[in-house]
Amino acid sequence: MDQQREAIGAFWGWWDGIRAKLAAAIDAGAVDPFIESLSTQVHAISSRLSWELGAGREARYQLCVTAEGDAEGRIITERWLAAAPDSDDAWEYVAARQPHETPDLLVSIGDVELDLAEFYFAAYIDEPCEVIDLCVFHPVFAEVEADGDQRAMATFLYLEQLLGEDGVARWLGFVDIYTEPFADEAIDGQGLREVVKALQARASGEHWITLRGDVDGQPGELEANVAIKRIDHLLLDTRIELSIMLEDDIEGMPPAEEAEALRAIEAEVLGAAGEHVVLLARETHGGQRILHLHAAADGPALAAIDAVVEAHDDRAIGVDTEYDPTWEQLAAWREEIRAAREAPG
Repeated sequence: MDQQREAIGAFWGWWDGIRAKLAAAIDAGAVDPFIESLSTQVHAISSRLSWELGAGREARYQLCVTAEGDAEGRIITERWLAAAPDSDDAWEYVAARQPHETPDLLVSIGDVELDLAEFYFAAYIDEPCEVIDLCVFHPVFAEVEADGDQRAMATFLYLEQLLGEDGVARWLGFVDIYTEPFADEAIDGQGLREVVKALQARASGEHWITLRGDVDGQPGELEANVAIKRIDHLLLDTRIELSIMLEDDIEGMPPAEEAEALRAIEAEVLGAAGEHVVLLARETHGGQRILHLHAAADGPALAAIDAVVEAHDDRAIGVDTEYDPTWEQLAAWREEIRAAREAPG
């Protein structure tokens, strides 16, 4: 982490010395002398990253450093952006590919050319998870190699042009690629943008779903926020498990008064850590309540949580941490919950 921060600092120090020259070179159509050094500086931060120069939305030019859809790499680009200088008339900075106002018309896959206007989608909204599951069809897919990689590359290239790199991560769930037309009502790229816009307008980022079952022969319960998006909390890379032993339980579950006390401790934790922590789930079984939180490893949340735990020295409370930059645990629960909702009965 420290080495990465040093590389980010070195990048911006180097950039300060060349950004005016690079802008002038773009004006003159003579960027080639800068390409190798820019690649070297970006790859010194991480080999996961790539860079692009383009027209800015507010400045004349835009520097994009992208992780190419890599989840852990996207955290690095966010740290890179957090250290960036303010935008000015010449330059603005983004940590992911932005939507194209007018997507490209043609994309080549090997010897095959795809007309992007011929992409069609069937969109199914998962309201609790606040994502859109997609079926994707293009008539040329039948001519593309059957391994599917090239089809997927073309599909996500177009989706990133429509929604932006972060928009794809934020709003899309399952993406299934078809080589034959599907029977469901199809929409084009602009139609997909409208579906996403409508979902965005009503999304809250908070929808709690409860799963109940048996754990080692006793009742168990999981409450998870299936609508929260990792892309909105990129720097919260560490999972914190706060295990609170119940002082009173019925078959491992808290009665009403104990449940109220647990909620009070939860409120204290969230109040103390504030915006530096998010609560993903509550897990209750076997005489304990486990709060699953995420925070930045180098942020103030862990110290704030430890202070709350120390203030409750009359209770048995454990704190465990694990580096989980892609929120794997929540992703697994989300899939479990989605499967349970779709199961018959």
